[in-house]
Amino acid sequence: MNKYINLYDSVGCRGVPLLIGRLRKAKYLLSWAMRWITYYRRFKSFGISSVMEKPLRICGGKRIEIGERCSILDGLRIEAVIHWQNHPLNPYIRIGNGTSIEQGCHIIAADHLEIGTDCVISAFVYISDCSHQYRHDKPIMAQSLIIKQTRIGNNVFIGIGSRIMPGVTVGDYAVIGANAVVTHDVPSCAIVAGVPAKVIGWNK
Repeated sequence: MNKYINLYDSVGCRGVPLLIGRLRKAKYLLSWAMRWITYYRRFKSFGISSVMEKPLRICGGKRIEIGERCSILDGLRIEAVIHWQNHPLNPYIRIGNGTSIEQGCHIIAADHLEIGTDCVISAFVYISDCSHQYRHDKPIMAQSLIIKQTRIGNNVFIGIGSRIMPGVTVGDYAVIGANAVVTHDVPSCAIVAGVPAKVIGWNK
């Protein structure tokens, strides 16, 4: 009988790739857990299975809810405006379950802004429920805000560089073309494009 132990087959080189793989997985899970704890504490709610890369700015996080299974890439600027010109506001932002937000997006609300479930928001998209009033007798930053509730429905696709302006409701399954500026409501299943955005087709 061969009394020698084959270290290669038992605990040797063959076990190294498996060990490295397990260490990498453990490192990833630990990193994900630490990020989740960080954002769970900063938001009103943050879904257990959601992932957010390093954001650019979070303002009024306790007025913001992030649903389950959301994927948010880096550079997000998300702001709930709590006060303006010494006047208190009551903002609320909700991002629904399964929604994906790509890099460099800006979402801001002074009243109520809601994004539905399973939406895809491409890079550099701007969504807002407020804008600056414009008068000639005072600086822009000293003027009141114009506030109108904004809502994005479920399963909506928003193309890269688009702008969803205050007071707009986008219906379920709508498609917003790249670089569109949406100033009016978009019906469910509509495909819109242009500046300002107009219906150019229907999503069947």
